[in-house]
Amino acid sequence: MKIAGIRQLTGPTLKAAAESGEPLGVSNGGVLCAVLLPVSPRWVHSLVEQNLSRLVDNIQMAEKDRANAEPLVAVTRSWESTGETEPAPPLPWRSPLRKVAIRKLGMEVIAEAAARGEALGVTNSGTLCAVLLPISPRWVESLVEQNLSRLLYNIGLAERERARGEQLVNLDHLEQPLPAEPPTRTAGVGT
Repeated sequence: MKIAGIRQLTGPTLKAAAESGEPLGVSNGGVLCAVLLPVSPRWVHSLVEQNLSRLVDNIQMAEKDRANAEPLVAVTRSWESTGETEPAPPLPWRSPLRKVAIRKLGMEVIAEAAARGEALGVTNSGTLCAVLLPISPRWVESLVEQNLSRLLYNIGLAERERARGEQLVNLDHLEQPLPAEPPTRTAGVGT
């Protein structure tokens, strides 16, 4: 994932990110503060294709409600009225997108969105071009707490490998093919 400073976010930067189809990390003072997901026609097509049956059902229900002169109900209100609890999403962003023009996007807006737990729809010339997911210290702390045993295990494993003089494998190494391991012999076989 490439990383761009908050001041480097411009229309051409977002266009390049959309063309690559890859997420873009957003930093402020060298610290990751958000992840930007470019909205490309290919991505929208994929979302529609994956959720086509749900979209068709929702459109048919809305048309039926309108034909019966019933008011349309937002998803959050329907959960409240039925007493059901909202399914917990894997990420902390629960509210609908708040649209922000790219020229108005700054650290204050990102920090405010992170505090509210909301994602931002970034627009350029009035067109949605990206979804920005702010990263709050509270969310990072929650991730660490949820994965503390795994983190401690991996730290211990890395310390043991380092003590044996083995090379540590990091994410940069994973992009390269791993070295072939020599075949192992099983005792008593073939002798």
